Amino acid sequence: GATVRLSRFAFCRTREGALVLESPLVKLRAVLTDPAARALAAALGAPGTPARLGADAGLDETGTADVLGHLVGAGFAELADETGVFASDGEPVLRQWDFHDLLFHSRVRSGRYDDVFGAVYPHRGAIEPRPAVRPVPEGPAVPLHRPTREEIAAHDPSLTTAIETRRSIRGYGDQEMTARQLGEFLYRVARVRAHYTPEPGSDRDEVVSRPYPSGGQGYELELYVTVRRCADLAPGVYYYDPVGHRLVLRNEDEADRESLFHVASRATGMEARPDVLVTVTARFQRMSWKYRAIAYATTLRHTGVLYQTMYLVATALGLAPCALGNGDADMSARVLGLEYLQESSVGDFLLGSRRPDDSVAGEPGEGWRMLNSPEWSLPENP
Repeated sequence: GATVRLSRFAFCRTREGALVLESPLVKLRAVLTDPAARALAAALGAPGTPARLGADAGLDETGTADVLGHLVGAGFAELADETGVFASDGEPVLRQWDFHDLLFHSRVRSGRYDDVFGAVYPHRGAIEPRPAVRPVPEGPAVPLHRPTREEIAAHDPSLTTAIETRRSIRGYGDQEMTARQLGEFLYRVARVRAHYTPEPGSDRDEVVSRPYPSGGQGYELELYVTVRRCADLAPGVYYYDPVGHRLVLRNEDEADRESLFHVASRATGMEARPDVLVTVTARFQRMSWKYRAIAYATTLRHTGVLYQTMYLVATALGLAPCALGNGDADMSARVLGLEYLQESSVGDFLLGSRRPDDSVAGEPGEGWRMLNSPEWSLPENP
């Protein structure tokens, strides 16, 4: 007979005191109020015939057919084809979706989810919001260079040049980058420019302004700087204080420092050995206190915006930048002294000195064909 099982994308959870069955492929949920229905849903975790599944759930043939008909018809369960392959395993589009990716996509955009969505302040009046400015941790502090607009104007390339010559660089020069360069980089990327504190009793949010955009001016992202080699700055793991524009030493253990660098290097195929690693963390409750359903998705958008700002500033400074697609949030939380559920890493960015002979000019590598104004990537003053 036919073989049936739950879709690879279906899942059970508790909601409002009941067990529900949901799937990002289905625009409704099944509320499993009947014990036999719950038993059948559990039995569907492994492929089986209707007769075997019904027996496991204690249902007769008619009851089994009725429940399976609804679950298969809705899309929560699926029938194997004549070769024994299920659609969520064999269909080319579905095969390329991971369960968690498709669920995330279905939950952070309107249309497939009926719960409260957006800036609804679900915890106002019950939980105090996290402050707009993170309290600075204790530790020895190192003041950083503060560039002036005149200094920047004297050496910066045009915005178009920075955009067109931006690329990920995983090799570094013999000369280490400097604390002055690092200070200018952090100042232009992530300093707090202004701080708004509402009057007592106001329903407005406490917010800040930084150089990159942030939804609702939440600015939940924080930067931690791990230094391997940087002129005039001792190796260590530092917190960047965006108000005081200084680095606060958090961890000087060499093994912890090298663990962070090893994970970062592994994300590049062990190609990069950078001067500096910037770990981007998020204070999650800064966003989830205000937003329902989209808080974490918005944090990831902010991380991407911050990455581009980092790339452009690093390119303007003549540094070698590279954003990473993976990191170890558990390990970095331990090294940085953070509580994983309150603040942990969501991004990582490598920095180093750039080799003098490094250039984007010239012919591209094999397989590349230049299109649409490739001359824009050439230096302005060759």
